[in-house]
Amino acid sequence: GKEKELDKKAGWIGIGGKYFTVLAAPVYSDYQALLSSRPVDGLAQSSMIFLSKPVIRSAKNTDTYRFYAGPKIKRLLTRYNDKDKNAFGAANMNFDEVLDSNIFLGWLEDILKFLLRVFYGIIPNWGVAIILVTIVVKIVTFPLTQKSYKSTGKMQSLAPKLEELKKKYKDNPAKMNQEMAAMYKQEGINPMGGCLPMLLQIPIFFAMYGLFSNHFDLRGAAFLPPWITDLSAPESIWNFAPFKIPILGWSDLRLLPILFVATQLISSKFMQTPGASSNAQMKMMTYGIPVVFFFVLYDVPSGLLVYWIVMNILTIFQQAYIAKFKRT
Repeated sequence: GKEKELDKKAGWIGIGGKYFTVLAAPVYSDYQALLSSRPVDGLAQSSMIFLSKPVIRSAKNTDTYRFYAGPKIKRLLTRYNDKDKNAFGAANMNFDEVLDSNIFLGWLEDILKFLLRVFYGIIPNWGVAIILVTIVVKIVTFPLTQKSYKSTGKMQSLAPKLEELKKKYKDNPAKMNQEMAAMYKQEGINPMGGCLPMLLQIPIFFAMYGLFSNHFDLRGAAFLPPWITDLSAPESIWNFAPFKIPILGWSDLRLLPILFVATQLISSKFMQTPGASSNAQMKMMTYGIPVVFFFVLYDVPSGLLVYWIVMNILTIFQQAYIAKFKRT
């Protein structure tokens, strides 16, 4: 195990887990702090705080220490910033600094958390709240995705011209790509515009990941039992432990990652533009990225995958409606 002695004194020292934290705050005494993670029999993982003070040289000495052991919930931690809101008269403790927050996307996490709580207050089911938040996100990002779909429509209208270029320059790929690029520029088309909807989801994905990984209210929140019993943890439809898949180390078969890949591929097919089948970059975006994400997202909180799957389904319906509207 590792041990680290703090060379600077702070107002408090803490150990934080996923949902709970232990904070130690010496009030008056001079002290020395040591953080330790040395092994303890019977525990898979351990973290400890040791507080010591210099040798007492007076006949009488009184030390006061305050401890917080509880959930990482902002409204509970911030009450110790105002002496009128707690029984100890503590002020400016700043215990809320122990909360995990993305330095760049913390504001987005707060917005999503607020929306989740609003919808949960209306329908007390966190899974339903996630679906409703997904619908809100889809509505907010609609103008940008719509622009992307229009770009895809223009690409489809150029299909005959693109085919002509392929036949004309089939023996000269460099010239063919040059002529295609010139045509895109002339028509004001971005051939990668179809990737915009997926790129828009990236910052929301990271904010959602932080939310589902650390939001205390989602701890143990069931959605569709006995399948999804905890939105803050991965789901499982078959546990085959102690056997583990070599290299990957998986001992569970999960359905949500499979549904994610399926809906992502269907959505990508709708967005596929003429010429994509011969474009290695577009092939990677259409097929490679969903497969890569399958492995990356296999063990993430199920709430995150519920969000993304619902987003994909909404996108598929939107694309199907646009396609039908164009035909009529």
